[in-house]
Amino acid sequence: MAPTLLAGAATLVLVALLASGRGQGQRGGRRRGGERTRGSEVRARLWPACLLCNTRPGWDTGDVADLVERLMDLWLALPDDDAVAAFRALYTDPVQINGTSMSAEELVARARMLHATYDGLNQELIDRVDAPGKTVIAFRMRGTHVGPLSTPLGVVAPTGRPISMLTIDVLTLQPDGRVSEVWVVPDELGLLIGLDALALRPLSPTIAPD
Repeated sequence: MAPTLLAGAATLVLVALLASGRGQGQRGGRRRGGERTRGSEVRARLWPACLLCNTRPGWDTGDVADLVERLMDLWLALPDDDAVAAFRALYTDPVQINGTSMSAEELVARARMLHATYDGLNQELIDRVDAPGKTVIAFRMRGTHVGPLSTPLGVVAPTGRPISMLTIDVLTLQPDGRVSEVWVVPDELGLLIGLDALALRPLSPTIAPD
């Protein structure tokens, strides 16, 4: 959600988590237009000192899976009646997003901006890794670029092109079942390349290639 060009580092973080064998992961889980289809098998991994856990009181692996499903559904389809209450049910108010405190109202505004930028949004859950008090999810968002896209490099005018962006979220979970902090690392570089919004600077004739 928050802009960054650190997708490569995020991928390395996720790979390291998966390779370490710590936590519980789940593959699959595709959503289209708010509808969910079941993914492939759940892969169980063990922490050295405990089984499959998010060990905070009130949490088990089923609770975490349900929370992730509800989060993804909310961002795909905002309720018409009280979107702020819907976000407060899943996030603390305020919630920390990439180190910045954001209110439920700001989350709603961000979600509406997302839908104004992309049409036909759907998300595919690629993997999930759980640790005590934390959950890391990797997912791919797809849609069509139909509105202005704000980036650290400027605003990209609507292109009408299809987009596919990999994102990794690191969620901090509270015992009451809500998310209190999120670190979001989207592949904005890949997104901008796909929209033909970036171009390499021509090689200077005075600089010989290696």
